[in-house]
Amino acid sequence: MKNSDKKLNQQLVKDIHRNMDLMSTEELMQIWELNDRSYYSDEAFEVIHQLLIERGQNVPEQQQESQHYREMMDTIEEKEDFFAPEKKGIEKGVLGGIIMMAIAIIWFVGGYSAGYIFYYPPILFLIGLYALLKGLFTGNILAVKSKH
Repeated sequence: MKNSDKKLNQQLVKDIHRNMDLMSTEELMQIWELNDRSYYSDEAFEVIHQLLIERGQNVPEQQQESQHYREMMDTIEEKEDFFAPEKKGIEKGVLGGIIMMAIAIIWFVGGYSAGYIFYYPPILFLIGLYALLKGLFTGNILAVKSKH
């Protein structure tokens, strides 16, 4: 996907432009050619491209994204499903919220009685409360999926 296909944060572009304008053309050219997207954002590369053109440079092709960057992005995509159970509980509406709050209470009380304080049960309780309230406001009482 080209930079022009992505929506860039224009305020961030202005801020980056102000900072990168202080860099030498050689530094900008090196950053551009290396194409290290694990360190620089799309906005930064857009600014570098603009600066190089403003400085009368022929902008060369960039190297392909590094293997490290691709592996890092794959890892992030895999971790995006980390909260899948909570998301499913929220989809279940009021019933899912009540179940998550009950699990949180049992987990916290059980851990506390065994001499442990777990930090996640209060978070789960709040997620359950959110699901309960969302279910009440949207009419999702008995785990019925809402139609979009």
